[in-house]
Amino acid sequence: MARQLGLLILLAFAVGLYTRANPVLSYLVYETDHWVGLPVDTIPNSKKGGKLRLSDSLSTNTTDTSLVVLPNDSIVQDTAFSALDTIRPLTPDEMMYEVSADSFDADVQYNASDSLIYDILDEKVHLYGNAVIKYKDLTLEAYYIQLDWANNMVTAQSKLDSLGNPIEKAKFKDNESEYLAKTIMYNFKTKKGKVIEARTQEGEGYIHADTIKRNEHEEWYARNGKYTTCDLDHPHFYINAKKLKLVPDKVIVSGPANLVIHDIPTPLFAPFGIFPIQKTRRSGIILPQYGAEANRGFFFRDGGYYFHVSEYFDMALTGSIYTNGSWGLGNTMRYTKRYKFNGNLMLGYNRNRTGDVEAPTFNVINDFRVTWSHNQDSKARPGSRFSANANFGTSTYDRNTNNTNQDQVIRNTLNSNISYSKSWAGKPYNFGVNIRHDQNLVNRTVNLTLPDINFSITTIAPFQRKIPASKKAWYETITVGYTANIANRIEAIDSNFLSVKTFEDMKTGMKHNIPIGSNFRIFKYFTVNPRFNYNETWYIKNVQKDWDPTTRFVTTTELIGDSTVTTIDTIYGTVVSDTFYKFKPARDFNFQTAVTTKLFGMLQFKNSKLKAIRHVMTPTLTFTYRPDFSKPKWGYYKEVQTSIEGETQRYSIYEPVQSLFGAPPVGEQMSLGINVTNNLELKVFSKDDTIKNEKKIKLIDNFSFNTNYNFAADSLKLAPLSMNMNTTLFGKLNINFNTVLDPYFYDERNVKVDRFLWQEERRLAKMRSFNFTIGSSFRSNQGSSDAPNVKQGREQERDIIMANYNNYYDFNVPWSFNFNYNFGMRRGVANNADTLVITSNSVTLGADVTITGKWKVDVSAAFDFSKNSLVYASMNVIRDMHCWMLSFNWVPFPLERQTYAIQLNVKSQVLQELKLSRKKNVFDSAF
Repeated sequence: MARQLGLLILLAFAVGLYTRANPVLSYLVYETDHWVGLPVDTIPNSKKGGKLRLSDSLSTNTTDTSLVVLPNDSIVQDTAFSALDTIRPLTPDEMMYEVSADSFDADVQYNASDSLIYDILDEKVHLYGNAVIKYKDLTLEAYYIQLDWANNMVTAQSKLDSLGNPIEKAKFKDNESEYLAKTIMYNFKTKKGKVIEARTQEGEGYIHADTIKRNEHEEWYARNGKYTTCDLDHPHFYINAKKLKLVPDKVIVSGPANLVIHDIPTPLFAPFGIFPIQKTRRSGIILPQYGAEANRGFFFRDGGYYFHVSEYFDMALTGSIYTNGSWGLGNTMRYTKRYKFNGNLMLGYNRNRTGDVEAPTFNVINDFRVTWSHNQDSKARPGSRFSANANFGTSTYDRNTNNTNQDQVIRNTLNSNISYSKSWAGKPYNFGVNIRHDQNLVNRTVNLTLPDINFSITTIAPFQRKIPASKKAWYETITVGYTANIANRIEAIDSNFLSVKTFEDMKTGMKHNIPIGSNFRIFKYFTVNPRFNYNETWYIKNVQKDWDPTTRFVTTTELIGDSTVTTIDTIYGTVVSDTFYKFKPARDFNFQTAVTTKLFGMLQFKNSKLKAIRHVMTPTLTFTYRPDFSKPKWGYYKEVQTSIEGETQRYSIYEPVQSLFGAPPVGEQMSLGINVTNNLELKVFSKDDTIKNEKKIKLIDNFSFNTNYNFAADSLKLAPLSMNMNTTLFGKLNINFNTVLDPYFYDERNVKVDRFLWQEERRLAKMRSFNFTIGSSFRSNQGSSDAPNVKQGREQERDIIMANYNNYYDFNVPWSFNFNYNFGMRRGVANNADTLVITSNSVTLGADVTITGKWKVDVSAAFDFSKNSLVYASMNVIRDMHCWMLSFNWVPFPLERQTYAIQLNVKSQVLQELKLSRKKNVFDSAF
C-alpha cells in the first residue's frame, strides 16, 4: 500500500509539471468509483506538485489519496482498481476543455502476468510476461511490450534464449490476419508498422521475411521473402525472392524468384511471381496439361479460361488439341444460391482421330457427353422440390477420353432423371413430373420418357366420422385412393435418336388406378385386408392385323467364294399390320383379400449366457380374382390368320404402345397365395445393459417363401416356390440368397409341361434359379469414426471433402478391407432342360493399409471364377510428404485399359501446377 501511495504522489507531482506546459487540457480524476473531468484551476496546489485535494466546492470529506489526476491522453494504472486497465478519452459530457489531438480515439486495453512499469518522464509503459495490448481490431501479444503514449507507438519483443533466438515469438493480429515475428513495431496513429523476422499466413500460403513494413493502406512490403504453402517454421520448400509485396485478400507479387527445396536452390527461376490469395474466386487462365501419346501425338489438354461471374455462378471453358488432328472442347458451369439450390452442368465434345490417314486402320470418332446435376435445399420451398441428375451421350465417350475413373469407363448404362414434385400441406394431393432417360452402352438403345406426369390422392376414409367414436363402424374402415399417370416414351438406337421416324413411333398413354380397401380384425388375432383395384388405360394408337393371301417371290443374291448365288423364295401370304390413331380405353379390375397374423415362439434357458431364442412367423393367405380380359366380349384381343393352313394367332390391339402401361391381362385368375415371413433372434447376457443385462442378436433378418395356386387356370395351376433370405451376422457379414423351385416337369426342349415332377422323377421340385451374395467390410478401430472431422483447409474445401469423403485417403485409419462374393445360376437351355448355367461367379476385393504414418497402399481387384481370369485390378501407393504428395496409380487389368500414373505435386491448390508427372493411358501403345 505504501508503494502504491508513493507512486500516486510521484504521478501527481509529474502531472503538476505537465500542466504547467499544457494549461488548456482537461483532466480525468478517478474518485472512488468513477471518473470526473476537472479544469486545471479546480485542482489546488497542482502547480506546486503538492498533495492533491478536491476543491471545497467539489468535495469536503475526501482523503488525499483517493484521487489520481492525469491528462486525458495519459495512461492510468492502479492494481487496486482493475487487473485490465483501459486508456480512454473523455466523453463529451466529461470534457470541459479542448482535447489533445494526440489522444487515443478508442479504448486501449492492456495487461501483463509479470509486471508493469511506468516511465512518467518518458511517458512510456513497460509490460513484462504474457503481455497483451488490444486496440480496436488489433491485438498484440508478446513476452515484452513497450507502449509509448507520447508517440502512439507500441513495440513488442519475443522471448529469447541464451543464444538470442526467439523462444516465444511476438504475435500481431489484425482482423483475420496474424503475424509472428521476433520484433513488432506499430504506430496507432499512422497505422504503419515494421516487423523483424516475420512469418504470416495469407490464404493457403505462408510468407517468411527478414523485414516487413506495413503502410497505412494495410499493404506489406517484405525484404528477403519466402513464399510457401508449407506450414512449418522451417519450410520444406519455398519460392525465394528478395522483394515481395502483399495486398491482403488479393495478391502476392514478387520480383525475380527461385524455387528452393530443402534449402537447395533449383535451376527453376521466374522473372516475377503472382500468387492470388483472394478468399473469393476470380477469373483467370487455366493452364493446360502437356505431354505425348503414341496414337494421338503431342498434346495440350484441358487448358482454357475460368470465368467467375459472381458468387452464385462460375464457368470454365476448356479445350484439348493433339498433333495428329484430334481435339476436344469442354464447358463446366456451377451455380448456387445458399439455402435455395445448387448444381452443375458439364458439356463435352471430342473428335478423336487414330492411326495414319493413309492406313486402313485410320478411324475418326465423334463423342459427346452432357451431365447436369441440380439439388434444391429442402427448406427453400416446403412442399415442392425440383431435382435433376442427367447423364447422356455417346457410348464411347468415356473410353475415348482421358478418363481415369475406372467405374465410369467400364459401366454399361447411363441413366438420367429430372423431376419436380409438389404436395399440399393438410391435403391428400400429390403431383409430380419426371423426365427419364435410360441408355444401354452395349447395344446402344436409348429410352426416353418425356414427360412422365403423375397425380395422386393418398388413401382417405370418406365415411369416417369427424368426431372419432370409441369403436369404429365397419364402413369407417373403407379407404379410397386415386392415381393418374401420363407418359410419352421414345425408343431408338442412339445414332437414329433424332430422326423423324423416332418421334413418329413415340408411345403415348394415360393410366388411372382407383384402389378401394379396408382393414379390420376377426377372431382377435387375424387381420383382414379386402381390396378392389380398378385400372383404366387410355391409348390413342391401335393396330389392325389382316391376312394377305397374295403369293410373293423374294429374290436374294449373295457372294459365296468367287461365285454369285441367287435364291428365289416363295412366300404364300403374309400378315399385314395397319396402325392408326383412335381413342380406345382399356379397362381391367381385380379383387383381393388377404388374411394375416403373427405367431411367436420362444425357447428360454436358465443359468446360461444364452437366455432365449425367439422366432416370429408371419403367415399371409391371399385370395385373388380377375376375369379373363382376352375374351372377345371385352374387345381388347383379336385373332389373325398366320398361314395358308389356316393357323391363327391372338394379338392385342394395343400392341404398338402396350409396353408403356401394358395391355389388359390374359387369362382368368382365381388364385390362393401363401406367403410366410420368418425372423430369428437370440437374447444373450450382456454387461453393457445395466437394466436387463441382455442383448439381442439377429440370426435371420428375413426368411420368406411364397407360392400360389390358380384354380381357374386350365393347366400349370401351381406357381413356382420362391424363397428369399437376408441377414447380417455379427453386425458385419451381409448374406443374401434367393432361389426358385418349380414343381413341374420340363421336356427335352426345356418347355414346361402340365405334369408334376413327382410323376416323372419322384421329386417334389427342381431348382430353376439360384443367387447368393456375401460381403462385408472391416476397418481398424483406431481412427475409425462414422463422422470424420476435417479441420484443415478453407470452409468450402472442408465441405467438399466431407461430401465426398470416400474419395479421399484417411491416414488416421491404419487398415481397412472389404469383399463381396456373388454366385448365380439357372437351369435349362434350349434343347436341354437339366443343364445348369452359371450366370455369375465372381469376387471383388479391396484393401488399404497405412504402412507408416505417411505411406498408404490401396489395392482392389475383381476375379471371375467362370472365366478363371482377373477382370479388373488396380493399385495405388500414396506418400504423404507433409506439404507434398507422391502418388502412383497402376491398372494392369483389363489389358485393353492398362494405365499408370506417377505424380509428385504440392498439396495446395495455389501451387497446383508445381508438379512432376508421368502417365500412360489407353491411347499409348507402349507401356
